[in-house]
Amino acid sequence: MAAWRTLFCTSLILLLLAPASVDAASSLDITIPTSYHINAARAYDVSNNAVNIGGDIEFFHYGNGVYVAITTDAPAGDKLAFFQDAVTQALFRNNTLFIPVDDAGDQTAGLVLSTGDLICDNGAFYGPVTGIELDTKALAYGDAVAGAVLYMGKWPDWPSYHLSISNDETIKKALMDEAAKDGTAGGVKLMLNVSGDSIGYVVVHMEAPEASSNVSAYLYRDGVVTRLACRAIHSNGSVVYETMYSGGGTFAFVGPFPETPPAPASFGDVLAFSVYLGSGLLLLFVGLAVTAFKKRSNKY
Repeated sequence: MAAWRTLFCTSLILLLLAPASVDAASSLDITIPTSYHINAARAYDVSNNAVNIGGDIEFFHYGNGVYVAITTDAPAGDKLAFFQDAVTQALFRNNTLFIPVDDAGDQTAGLVLSTGDLICDNGAFYGPVTGIELDTKALAYGDAVAGAVLYMGKWPDWPSYHLSISNDETIKKALMDEAAKDGTAGGVKLMLNVSGDSIGYVVVHMEAPEASSNVSAYLYRDGVVTRLACRAIHSNGSVVYETMYSGGGTFAFVGPFPETPPAPASFGDVLAFSVYLGSGLLLLFVGLAVTAFKKRSNKY
Protein backbone atom coordinates (compact mmCIF):
# COMPACT_ATOMS: atom_id res chain seq x y z
CA MET A 1 0.00 0.00 0.00
CA ALA A 2 2.85 2.39 0.81
CA ALA A 3 4.34 1.78 -2.63
CA TRP A 4 1.03 2.68 -4.28
CA ARG A 5 0.83 5.91 -2.26
CA THR A 6 4.32 6.88 -3.43
CA LEU A 7 3.47 6.00 -7.04
CA PHE A 8 0.26 8.05 -6.94
CA CYS A 9 1.89 11.25 -5.62
CA THR A 10 4.97 10.86 -7.83
CA SER A 11 2.89 10.32 -10.96
CA LEU A 12 0.86 13.48 -10.40
CA ILE A 13 3.98 15.56 -9.90
CA LEU A 14 5.67 14.09 -12.98
CA LEU A 15 2.61 14.90 -15.09
CA LEU A 16 2.94 18.53 -14.06
CA LEU A 17 6.70 18.60 -14.66
CA ALA A 18 6.17 18.41 -18.42
CA PRO A 19 7.13 21.58 -20.36
CA ALA A 20 3.48 21.88 -21.50
CA SER A 21 2.55 22.81 -17.92
CA VAL A 22 2.94 26.48 -18.90
CA ASP A 23 1.28 27.87 -22.00
CA ALA A 24 2.78 30.73 -24.01
CA ALA A 25 -0.74 31.62 -25.20
CA SER A 26 -2.75 34.19 -23.29
CA SER A 27 -5.89 32.08 -22.84
CA LEU A 28 -7.02 28.55 -22.11
CA ASP A 29 -10.35 26.78 -22.70
CA ILE A 30 -11.08 23.58 -20.76
CA THR A 31 -14.03 21.20 -21.11
CA ILE A 32 -14.69 18.49 -18.52
CA PRO A 33 -15.48 15.23 -20.36
CA THR A 34 -18.64 13.24 -19.68
CA SER A 35 -16.66 10.08 -20.43
CA TYR A 36 -12.99 9.24 -20.71
CA HIS A 37 -11.44 6.38 -22.66
CA ILE A 38 -8.73 4.35 -20.97
CA ASN A 39 -6.66 1.52 -22.40
CA ALA A 40 -6.84 -2.00 -21.07
CA ALA A 41 -4.94 -1.92 -17.79
CA ARG A 42 -4.22 -4.06 -14.75
CA ALA A 43 -5.99 -2.90 -11.60
CA TYR A 44 -6.01 -4.12 -8.00
CA ASP A 45 -8.78 -4.59 -5.50
CA VAL A 46 -8.51 -3.94 -1.76
CA SER A 47 -7.26 -7.49 -1.20
CA ASN A 48 -4.42 -6.85 -3.69
CA ASN A 49 -5.96 -9.19 -6.27
CA ALA A 50 -5.28 -8.26 -9.91
CA VAL A 51 -8.29 -7.51 -12.13
CA ASN A 52 -8.66 -5.93 -15.56
CA ILE A 53 -10.26 -2.64 -16.53
CA GLY A 54 -10.65 -0.81 -19.84
CA GLY A 55 -12.98 1.08 -22.16
CA ASP A 56 -14.73 4.28 -21.18
CA ILE A 57 -14.90 5.78 -17.71
CA GLU A 58 -18.48 7.07 -17.59
CA PHE A 59 -19.91 9.86 -15.43
CA PHE A 60 -23.68 9.91 -14.98
CA HIS A 61 -26.36 11.52 -12.84
CA TYR A 62 -28.43 9.42 -10.47
CA GLY A 63 -30.86 11.15 -8.13
CA ASN A 64 -29.13 14.29 -6.85
CA GLY A 65 -25.62 12.92 -7.30
CA VAL A 66 -23.03 12.08 -9.94
CA TYR A 67 -21.53 8.61 -10.22
CA VAL A 68 -18.54 7.08 -11.97
CA ALA A 69 -18.47 3.67 -13.73
CA ILE A 70 -15.35 1.78 -14.91
CA THR A 71 -15.72 -1.45 -16.94
CA THR A 72 -14.00 -4.46 -15.34
CA ASP A 73 -13.87 -8.25 -15.22
CA ALA A 74 -13.75 -8.20 -11.40
CA PRO A 75 -16.25 -10.33 -9.47
CA ALA A 76 -19.38 -8.69 -8.07
CA GLY A 77 -18.81 -6.96 -4.75
CA ASP A 78 -15.10 -6.37 -5.38
CA LYS A 79 -13.80 -2.93 -4.33
CA LEU A 80 -11.31 -1.04 -6.52
CA ALA A 81 -8.08 0.07 -4.84
CA PHE A 82 -5.67 1.11 -7.59
CA PHE A 83 -5.07 1.41 -11.32
CA GLN A 84 -2.87 3.42 -13.66
CA ASP A 85 -3.24 3.67 -17.43
CA ALA A 86 0.33 3.93 -18.73
CA VAL A 87 -0.87 5.49 -22.01
CA THR A 88 -3.30 8.20 -20.86
CA GLN A 89 -1.83 8.52 -17.32
CA ALA A 90 -5.31 8.22 -15.79
CA LEU A 91 -4.83 7.11 -12.20
CA PHE A 92 -6.93 5.89 -9.25
CA ARG A 93 -5.69 5.61 -5.67
CA ASN A 94 -7.18 6.21 -2.21
CA ASN A 95 -10.62 6.88 -3.70
CA THR A 96 -9.13 9.67 -5.82
CA LEU A 97 -9.35 9.56 -9.62
CA PHE A 98 -7.00 11.68 -11.74
CA ILE A 99 -7.85 12.24 -15.42
CA PRO A 100 -5.79 14.38 -17.82
CA VAL A 101 -7.98 16.80 -19.80
CA ASP A 102 -6.78 17.28 -23.38
CA ASP A 103 -7.59 19.73 -26.15
CA ALA A 104 -6.45 18.52 -29.58
CA GLY A 105 -3.72 16.45 -27.96
CA ASP A 106 -2.55 19.22 -25.64
CA GLN A 107 -3.09 18.65 -21.91
CA THR A 108 -4.86 21.73 -20.60
CA ALA A 109 -5.77 20.54 -17.11
CA GLY A 110 -6.04 17.67 -14.70
CA LEU A 111 -9.44 16.58 -13.38
CA VAL A 112 -9.19 15.22 -9.82
CA LEU A 113 -12.28 13.49 -8.43
CA SER A 114 -12.73 12.19 -4.91
CA THR A 115 -15.11 9.23 -4.82
CA GLY A 116 -16.87 6.92 -2.47
CA ASP A 117 -15.98 3.23 -2.61
CA LEU A 118 -16.06 1.89 -6.19
CA ILE A 119 -17.82 -1.49 -5.93
CA CYS A 120 -18.14 -3.94 -8.83
CA ASP A 121 -21.67 -4.66 -10.02
CA ASN A 122 -22.65 -6.17 -13.36
CA GLY A 123 -19.23 -5.78 -14.96
CA ALA A 124 -18.29 -2.29 -13.76
CA PHE A 125 -16.92 -0.54 -10.70
CA TYR A 126 -19.54 1.99 -9.54
CA GLY A 127 -19.40 4.72 -6.93
CA PRO A 128 -20.38 8.33 -6.15
CA VAL A 129 -18.31 11.39 -6.99
CA THR A 130 -17.91 13.31 -3.72
CA GLY A 131 -15.52 16.12 -4.76
CA ILE A 132 -14.48 17.80 -8.02
CA GLU A 133 -11.20 19.63 -8.59
CA LEU A 134 -9.82 21.05 -11.84
CA ASP A 135 -6.09 21.89 -11.94
CA THR A 136 -5.33 24.10 -14.93
CA LYS A 137 -2.21 24.45 -16.96
CA ALA A 138 -0.47 27.73 -16.20
CA LEU A 139 -0.27 30.76 -18.47
CA ALA A 140 2.89 32.84 -18.83
CA TYR A 141 2.96 36.65 -18.90
CA GLY A 142 6.31 38.39 -19.04
CA ASP A 143 8.40 37.04 -16.18
CA ALA A 144 5.35 35.74 -14.30
CA VAL A 145 3.55 32.39 -14.51
CA ALA A 146 0.02 31.83 -13.17
CA GLY A 147 -2.49 29.01 -12.98
CA ALA A 148 -5.56 28.05 -10.99
CA VAL A 149 -7.15 25.19 -9.08
CA LEU A 150 -10.95 25.18 -9.27
CA TYR A 151 -13.05 23.38 -6.67
CA MET A 152 -16.59 22.70 -7.89
CA GLY A 153 -19.61 22.83 -5.64
CA LYS A 154 -21.37 20.29 -7.89
CA TRP A 155 -21.03 18.66 -11.28
CA PRO A 156 -21.38 21.58 -13.72
CA ASP A 157 -24.35 21.87 -16.05
CA TRP A 158 -22.05 23.69 -18.50
CA PRO A 159 -18.68 21.92 -18.08
CA SER A 160 -16.55 24.53 -19.91
CA TYR A 161 -14.01 26.78 -18.21
CA HIS A 162 -11.96 29.71 -19.44
CA LEU A 163 -8.70 31.21 -18.18
CA SER A 164 -7.01 34.20 -19.75
CA ILE A 165 -4.40 36.85 -19.05
CA SER A 166 -6.16 40.21 -18.85
CA ASN A 167 -4.75 43.55 -19.98
CA ASP A 168 -7.98 45.46 -19.44
CA GLU A 169 -6.98 49.00 -18.50
CA THR A 170 -10.34 49.74 -16.87
CA ILE A 171 -9.92 46.79 -14.52
CA LYS A 172 -6.29 47.68 -13.86
CA LYS A 173 -7.25 51.25 -12.92
CA ALA A 174 -9.99 50.01 -10.57
CA LEU A 175 -7.48 47.68 -8.91
CA MET A 176 -4.86 50.40 -8.51
CA ASP A 177 -7.42 52.83 -7.09
CA GLU A 178 -8.37 50.26 -4.45
CA ALA A 179 -4.73 49.40 -3.79
CA ALA A 180 -3.97 53.08 -3.22
CA LYS A 181 -6.75 53.28 -0.62
CA ASP A 182 -5.28 50.22 1.11
CA GLY A 183 -1.77 51.65 1.07
CA THR A 184 -0.46 48.87 -1.18
CA ALA A 185 2.75 49.93 -2.90
CA GLY A 186 3.83 49.01 -6.41
CA GLY A 187 1.79 48.00 -9.42
CA VAL A 188 -0.25 45.19 -10.92
CA LYS A 189 1.98 42.27 -11.84
CA LEU A 190 -0.59 40.00 -13.46
CA MET A 191 -4.36 39.74 -13.93
CA LEU A 192 -5.93 36.31 -14.50
CA ASN A 193 -9.54 35.85 -15.62
CA VAL A 194 -11.27 32.69 -14.40
CA SER A 195 -14.81 31.82 -15.46
CA GLY A 196 -17.11 28.79 -15.58
CA ASP A 197 -20.11 27.08 -14.01
CA SER A 198 -20.52 25.78 -10.43
CA ILE A 199 -17.16 27.07 -9.15
CA GLY A 200 -17.06 26.82 -5.38
CA TYR A 201 -13.55 28.13 -4.71
CA VAL A 202 -10.63 29.19 -6.88
CA VAL A 203 -7.00 29.00 -5.75
CA VAL A 204 -4.73 31.16 -7.93
CA HIS A 205 -0.94 30.72 -7.88
CA MET A 206 1.53 33.13 -9.44
CA GLU A 207 5.28 32.61 -9.65
CA ALA A 208 7.18 35.87 -10.15
CA PRO A 209 10.40 37.61 -9.09
CA GLU A 210 10.25 38.41 -5.39
CA ALA A 211 8.78 41.80 -4.48
CA SER A 212 10.70 44.12 -2.18
CA SER A 213 7.84 44.17 0.36
CA ASN A 214 4.33 42.80 0.90
CA VAL A 215 2.20 41.71 -2.05
CA SER A 216 -1.60 41.96 -1.98
CA ALA A 217 -4.16 40.00 -3.99
CA TYR A 218 -7.40 41.42 -5.36
CA LEU A 219 -10.51 40.19 -7.13
CA TYR A 220 -12.41 42.26 -9.69
CA ARG A 221 -15.95 41.02 -10.31
CA ASP A 222 -19.00 42.85 -11.65
CA GLY A 223 -17.32 46.23 -11.17
CA VAL A 224 -16.42 45.58 -7.53
CA VAL A 225 -12.84 45.20 -6.24
CA THR A 226 -12.24 42.99 -3.18
CA ARG A 227 -8.94 42.68 -1.36
CA LEU A 228 -8.04 39.05 -0.68
CA ALA A 229 -5.71 37.20 1.63
CA CYS A 230 -2.36 36.53 -0.02
CA ARG A 231 0.64 34.50 1.06
CA ALA A 232 4.11 34.04 -0.37
CA ILE A 233 5.70 30.59 -0.46
CA HIS A 234 9.49 30.45 -0.87
CA SER A 235 10.84 27.26 -2.40
CA ASN A 236 14.15 26.50 -4.11
CA GLY A 237 14.94 30.13 -4.75
CA SER A 238 11.56 30.96 -6.29
CA VAL A 239 8.49 32.70 -4.85
CA VAL A 240 4.92 31.60 -5.46
CA TYR A 241 2.14 33.99 -4.44
CA GLU A 242 -1.19 32.36 -3.62
CA THR A 243 -4.71 33.59 -3.06
CA MET A 244 -8.12 31.96 -2.77
CA TYR A 245 -11.74 33.09 -3.01
CA SER A 246 -15.21 31.84 -3.89
CA GLY A 247 -16.26 31.94 -7.52
CA GLY A 248 -14.60 33.35 -10.61
CA GLY A 249 -13.58 36.82 -11.75
CA THR A 250 -10.33 38.63 -12.47
CA PHE A 251 -7.65 37.85 -9.89
CA ALA A 252 -4.67 40.17 -9.58
CA PHE A 253 -1.44 40.48 -7.60
CA VAL A 254 -0.23 43.96 -6.69
CA GLY A 255 3.08 44.87 -5.10
CA PRO A 256 6.54 46.42 -5.53
CA PHE A 257 7.83 43.84 -7.99
CA PRO A 258 11.17 44.39 -9.78
CA GLU A 259 10.80 46.35 -12.98
CA THR A 260 11.97 43.91 -15.62
CA PRO A 261 11.11 43.86 -19.33
CA PRO A 262 8.52 41.23 -20.32
CA ALA A 263 10.18 37.96 -21.33
CA PRO A 264 9.00 34.38 -21.77
CA ALA A 265 9.15 32.25 -18.64
CA SER A 266 12.32 30.16 -18.50
CA PHE A 267 12.26 26.38 -18.40
CA GLY A 268 13.52 26.61 -14.81
CA ASP A 269 10.51 28.78 -13.91
CA VAL A 270 8.21 26.21 -15.48
CA LEU A 271 9.72 23.36 -13.45
CA ALA A 272 9.67 25.26 -10.15
CA PHE A 273 6.07 26.33 -10.60
CA SER A 274 4.93 22.87 -11.71
CA VAL A 275 6.55 21.18 -8.71
CA TYR A 276 4.78 23.61 -6.41
CA LEU A 277 1.41 22.85 -8.01
CA GLY A 278 2.11 19.13 -7.75
CA SER A 279 2.33 19.44 -3.97
CA GLY A 280 -1.22 20.73 -3.64
CA LEU A 281 -3.39 18.56 -5.86
CA LEU A 282 -5.27 16.28 -3.49
CA LEU A 283 -8.82 17.14 -2.51
CA LEU A 284 -8.02 15.88 0.98
CA PHE A 285 -6.59 19.29 1.87
CA VAL A 286 -9.20 21.61 0.38
CA GLY A 287 -11.39 21.78 3.50
CA LEU A 288 -8.49 23.02 5.61
CA ALA A 289 -7.42 25.45 2.91
CA VAL A 290 -10.90 26.95 2.55
CA THR A 291 -11.21 27.44 6.31
CA ALA A 292 -7.79 29.06 6.57
CA PHE A 293 -8.39 31.48 3.71
CA LYS A 294 -11.83 32.43 5.03
CA LYS A 295 -10.25 33.38 8.35
CA ARG A 296 -7.50 35.39 6.66
CA SER A 297 -9.90 37.11 4.24
CA ASN A 298 -12.07 38.24 7.13
CA LYS A 299 -9.20 40.41 8.33
CA TYR A 300 -9.63 42.72 5.35
